[in-house]
Amino acid sequence: MVLVYGARRPAQIDMAYGDAVTPAPRVGRPSGDAAQHAMHASKAVPTFDQLFEPLPDIYREKLAALGDLKKSLLHQAFSGQL
Repeated sequence: MVLVYGARRPAQIDMAYGDAVTPAPRVGRPSGDAAQHAMHASKAVPTFDQLFEPLPDIYREKLAALGDLKKSLLHQAFSGQL
């Protein structure tokens, strides 16, 4: 089944049997309690920026920790502690 988008509205065509074009069902906007629930649910989902905003700080901290580990290992290696 393939969706075909024409001038007025999408239609479905069964390619295997060449059946007649049937209109795709329309989906309306929710109203009343459903609309309020959808609006509340959409606000509860974090945005892309909110999800990825702390990443640069996290990676800076990890790089700093790796740098400290490297210095410590080099110090131990050259002082004969390893």
